[in-house]
This record gives sequence, structure tokens and C-alpha cells, in this order.
Amino acid sequence: MKRKIAMLILALSLAISATACGSDNKEKSSEPEKKEETSKEETSEKMEDNLVKQEISENNEPEHTMIIEPEYEDGSIEKEIQDYAANVISENYTDTDIQQIEINENLGTEEDGDYIILTRLIWNTKNSGHTSKEMLEMYSSDFAARIGNEQPSVNEVAIFWTVPYLDSANAKWAYERNGDGMYLSDNMMDSVFNQ
Repeated sequence: MKRKIAMLILALSLAISATACGSDNKEKSSEPEKKEETSKEETSEKMEDNLVKQEISENNEPEHTMIIEPEYEDGSIEKEIQDYAANVISENYTDTDIQQIEINENLGTEEDGDYIILTRLIWNTKNSGHTSKEMLEMYSSDFAARIGNEQPSVNEVAIFWTVPYLDSANAKWAYERNGDGMYLSDNMMDSVFNQ
């Protein structure tokens, strides 16, 4: 508990320090100042939220604990798929927060036991729209490939991304199973990703 409090205090002091350092770079107009202050406040709150979700193990390394909605019954196929997807995301995609991983039965197939994964992710890296598009495309393709290889009961994957740094721009990649692999079936994104 003492370590959690120490981590929270450290994060808050870093947020305050970042706010103080950023005050020299403010523009003269009052509107950008308000927007900048709001974004720093949101960043501070987000840091607090992330710290609350972090625990320190015995060897002083952070262990991330996630609460992913919706919550499925332990031992269910939905819970197994959701846990696998969460592990793939948290272990492989930097600066990515999981907002939701929903597992639905695929009612569009004749066989029982076919599932669809709907993921809602937030990518927190400051990049241009074009670079963000390339990274999210790579992450989405990798995620679909891993699901396709390791979760044979999943025959569709949809990944919805939000990028706060790009004015909360949105993008979507969808994949369908064809044999042993997943193939891109749909892609949509805001125009900011083409800049």
C-alpha cells in the first residue's frame, strides 16, 4: 500500500512538473491556453488512473492489472478468448490502453461456437496522422494474425482505435477467417490519418 501511495505521489509531482515546464510554451491566445490546460489536467487524471491499476510485485517491477468490460464468467470460452486478447495487447502494443474487449457469438455462421471479437483500444503516442495510421495498421494486422493462429473458434475480429493526440481520431480494421488465417475485410478511418 505504501508503494502505491509513493507511486501516486511521484506521478502527481511529475504531472505538476510537466505543467509548470509547459507554461513557458503557451500561446498568447486564451483559447489554446484553455485547451492546453484541459489536456494537462486530463493527462494528470489518466496518470492517476493508470497508477491505481498498477501493483508492485516483490521484485519491485510493476504488474499491470486491468479491469476489462464486459466481465465474463470464469471458465467460459468468452473469458478465455478475452483473456488471451488482453494479454496479446498488453504484451505487444506499446502505449495502448484497452477500453473494451467484447466477445459475441457469430450468428452469421451455421456452426455453433463461432465467435467475433470487438476490441476498443486507445493509442496514446504522439505521431503524425500518417505514422499513426501505419502503426495502427501494423498492430491490427498482428493482433488478427495472433487471434487467427491461437483462437480457432474466432472467425471475425474488429479493432476500433481512438487516438487522443489526433483530436480523438477514430479508425477501424476488420478481419475475417479464411482457412487458418485472418484476412482484412474492412478498413475505415478519419481523414486526419492521411496527413
